[in-house]
Amino acid sequence: MDSEQYSIIADSSHLSYKFKSIGPKGVIKKKVLYRKLNPIYKNYYNLSFGDWDEKSGSIDGIAISNNNDTKKVLFTVALTILEFVRHFPNSTVLIVGSTNSRTRLYQIAISQNYKEIEKLFEIYGFRNAEWGKFKSGINFEAFLIKTKVNNL
Repeated sequence: MDSEQYSIIADSSHLSYKFKSIGPKGVIKKKVLYRKLNPIYKNYYNLSFGDWDEKSGSIDGIAISNNNDTKKVLFTVALTILEFVRHFPNSTVLIVGSTNSRTRLYQIAISQNYKEIEKLFEIYGFRNAEWGKFKSGINFEAFLIKTKVNNL
């Protein structure tokens, strides 16, 4: 994945990452947050991502920035996954878009970079109430990215 990315800033827990999208709409603060799923799923984390609203202290996962840097933003989110799993090497990351179109966007990005991603991660897709190995051309509702521990 040799694409342009924004610089990220991680908090001390390595569960939260911030960066700035820079484009025609100006500078837009972004945040990626990893939250542990139900304690039953010991090393499973949900990835939340969107525009960062400092006043409310929340992520707006529905905002459409239109800052002409979608690819760069997605590669930056991927960079946070790499950083996250370096600190939590046995983790599995759940990715679900806040809308169907966002989930589709994630799927396109995974498909376009699959050969590189699969060197480091096992990728699963959720469809028809079942998890299965990721395959291009199939519309999934969610994704699991599982670390191949020895490859990081």
